[in-house]
Amino acid sequence: MGLGQGEGSVMKRVHLVTDVDLMERSAQPVHVLSLAKYLGRLGLEVRLIYPLWQRESPAIPPDVIGIPVRVPPKPSIRARAFQAKLFIELCHLPRPQVVYVRLSAGMVAPLIWCSIVGVPLFAEVNGIMDLEFLMMQNKVADIRTWLKVRRMRIIEYLNLRKATGIIFVTDRLKKYYTQRYQISQKKATVINNGVDLEIFRPMDKHQSRCQLGIPEGPPLLGFIGSLAPWQGINDAIQAIKILRERGLSCRLLIVGQGIEETWLRALVRELGVYDMVVFTGGVHLEVVPLYISACDICLVPKRNLASGVSPLKLYEYMACARPILATDVPGLEIVSKVGAGVNTKAGSPESLADGIEELIQRKHEWEEMGMRGRLYVENNASWHIVAEKTLKFFEQRLGGI
Repeated sequence: MGLGQGEGSVMKRVHLVTDVDLMERSAQPVHVLSLAKYLGRLGLEVRLIYPLWQRESPAIPPDVIGIPVRVPPKPSIRARAFQAKLFIELCHLPRPQVVYVRLSAGMVAPLIWCSIVGVPLFAEVNGIMDLEFLMMQNKVADIRTWLKVRRMRIIEYLNLRKATGIIFVTDRLKKYYTQRYQISQKKATVINNGVDLEIFRPMDKHQSRCQLGIPEGPPLLGFIGSLAPWQGINDAIQAIKILRERGLSCRLLIVGQGIEETWLRALVRELGVYDMVVFTGGVHLEVVPLYISACDICLVPKRNLASGVSPLKLYEYMACARPILATDVPGLEIVSKVGAGVNTKAGSPESLADGIEELIQRKHEWEEMGMRGRLYVENNASWHIVAEKTLKFFEQRLGGI
């Protein structure tokens, strides 16, 4: 009998540990909560252990036991306090068969605890931590930055070498880290991200716009996600200006928040397209499907990354049956492969503008494109499928305990 619950078996425990702020309006909490939800539905006793410093608590899925670890609100001491209190929490909780961590720059407590008590540690890797950290810096690298990067590399090295199993969300990440730290291929696998098909589903475009107060008008393009440097949102904004110069009118809806928001707003003013671009800021997960459904075309204008991509937004767009314009970054080629939209050159506003113009001209195909995308995620990219693959990997690495 494997890890899951079956006839005559004992419920098996998994501690899913993250230092992500589950109250944050971004893709990270969605990923964590969705994986926990569907692992719980497979019959595992899932304890989701997470930091909490706000008065309000996140909505934990019904089949998951939430374990909030109270930490100080001050960012400079929050991470260290979480690791210290997390170690104590692990000592008092029922012993699990697996500790599953979303790898981050400060994730040391599970590593130490698992090493002491002999519980298998599994790590999930979503990006190249040091490169992403350096991309987010708005200053010239100094000795403090170098020391932080050095610490990140030590922590990821120790976690990945200790881990019984490692789940990478892209093939490129697996190749990068297995070569970087000489990790055995046997203990590494690739499981792409997914989408919750219960939340993201096709809805009427005009009703969605009505609910959100979005007026009818020229074609509405949408980007829904974090406003980070690698997202390529500035390319999309420049593409809007190019289209205006070509005499093609359209609108761009940017839903989300992040480090680049101030700069992007300034770019909109500088290019003189403020009447064509709308920023909503961060929104609750509950209304994200409405914003996607309100759009005519959804954008994934990502820049090329060494890690490759497996963006939640792509699968969410597909689940809502919207035609998609994506760049040709590895991991996004599925858009044109399944006929859910078109791919354009990464980092090129001109190419993005060409792709948008092509999709607008192919308006009669939008519904069919959307249905192809929906069918793809139903068969390949639901969180239920991701959870099943994750459970199978646990059992494979542990010998089916």
